[in-house]
Amino acid sequence: MRILNSSIAYIVAGLALGLTSAIYGLDHFGLKPVAGAAGWQEWRLTASDRFSPYAIGHFLSDGRVPTPSSAKFFMLDVDADGNNLRADCAYTIEGTPVPSRWWSISIANAVSNAEGTTLSAGNAILEGDGTLSATVSREPMPGNWLRLADSGAFKIMYAVSEPAAGVQVELPLVKKGGC
Repeated sequence: MRILNSSIAYIVAGLALGLTSAIYGLDHFGLKPVAGAAGWQEWRLTASDRFSPYAIGHFLSDGRVPTPSSAKFFMLDVDADGNNLRADCAYTIEGTPVPSRWWSISIANAVSNAEGTTLSAGNAILEGDGTLSATVSREPMPGNWLRLADSGAFKIMYAVSEPAAGVQVELPLVKKGGC
């Protein structure tokens, strides 16, 4: 009887540790830092990358279809100064969208990964020189505005579908405004 109880305890502990490590893996493996773009990380979605199953699993665990391998998918959870993004502050996103079939910038809850508002190639207003400037805040702002939830940490997701051949994806700069 004692051996049976011990066996059951080991099986339960193994299942709990396995589930915990799988959840951690889905959220942390498959991301790689982007050189020259402070704070930005890219999901490794190419089939040849050994972390690809974790990156694909991350999308599937959130109930989303993974982006195709021809797309690039980036995530940012800190501002230009290295501070965590918080919903009680306002931020500006500035950069030049990469020539591609499609791009989108969206806000996601840092804990649940539930996506909020999205700005995309189809609805963004670009400056005369082709640059993008958008405000991320709880309060409405003129121009390009991404609405934040009332509280908590958030992430900025940037997806680029089929960037032009040979073009380096330049990631936007996210600066904190006021809190």
